[in-house]
Amino acid sequence: MMRRALLLASILFFVFASGCVSSEEGYWPKQEGRVLDATTGKPIVDALVVARWKGVSGYTNTVCYHVESTMTDKQGRYEVPAWRNDTRFQNLQKEHVEITPFKAGYEESDRTYKEHSYKQGIYYLMNFEGTKAERLDYLLRIPVACSSAGYSERNMFDFYLARYKEARNIAVTDKEKEIVTRFKESAASSAISTDDLNLSAREEEKRIQEFLRANPLLVD
Repeated sequence: MMRRALLLASILFFVFASGCVSSEEGYWPKQEGRVLDATTGKPIVDALVVARWKGVSGYTNTVCYHVESTMTDKQGRYEVPAWRNDTRFQNLQKEHVEITPFKAGYEESDRTYKEHSYKQGIYYLMNFEGTKAERLDYLLRIPVACSSAGYSERNMFDFYLARYKEARNIAVTDKEKEIVTRFKESAASSAISTDDLNLSAREEEKRIQEFLRANPLLVD
């Protein structure tokens, strides 16, 4: 089961630029679809949906340059608003949007891949049935990093917060608690994200610690 979970966590669901970008250069239409239970087909309410815009710079360097996030409604529907790419990343090749759904206690289902339902914006989740240790490992491997998103990485905060809260509730050993601390710092880092390329690592760490002290949502 864990091998399947890790495989699913590494699957990339792409909506390629040729099918999603309008004739107006740099404009991305809204992304919409549904998140459903893989077993029952019923909608999954309040699932987080993270959308990441990526492209290839040069020959092989994949860049994640923008992030948006939203939650599903009572029908499991999500909608990520349209936006225009005015970032410093222009003229990338193979641009696409990668969608990642998440909800505590669930994992991605291979039904999404087998049925190619992602092409219609439909993603399936299933109940996670592994151990607590396996769940922490799964949370670690969810592919949501977007290192060049700048200010828009703040849109990742809700996901990082949800991941931190779930991990905090199941961590037991010192090693597992170290993972929880990493998740907490990721949440704080996303919350203070900026487009300032000159921000030093020292100043960034200072802002992270200030945010942690001021934010009661991230108290162990």
